[in-house]
Amino acid sequence: MTQLHSLVFLHSIGLSQRALSRIFEEDENYKDFFDTLSRPSLERLGFKDEKVQAILTAKEALNTVKVTELIEKLDIQIITVKNPLYPELLKQTPVCPYFLYVRGTLPVHTNLISVVGSRKSTPYSRTALSNIIPTLVQK
Repeated sequence: MTQLHSLVFLHSIGLSQRALSRIFEEDENYKDFFDTLSRPSLERLGFKDEKVQAILTAKEALNTVKVTELIEKLDIQIITVKNPLYPELLKQTPVCPYFLYVRGTLPVHTNLISVVGSRKSTPYSRTALSNIIPTLVQK
């Protein structure tokens, strides 16, 4: 298990990209933070009681071995905003993601597209994307 796997665990249990960016602005020790995650540590960060309980419950239920195996099986790279591979233009957006899940190789110095949306896509969005994406890729 790597430091970056611990970052994925934190995201998986309910810490948003924005919260992760705030928490790890200076210190990027994801593993220690995950391992020592507790009610007091979350409360010190300003999380409300309901969110604290949800995070701690999710942590208890998280199968870290399964998540790690999935990351490795799918060959997923975790690219944080502090990594030189993180797309420069994406860093310039007002609220950029703290990290990206990348399958394959993230090209450097090329035009990139990304699709951001709900985890629960609708039939309409799937149809629209299947019509839009191939044209964008060809151009």
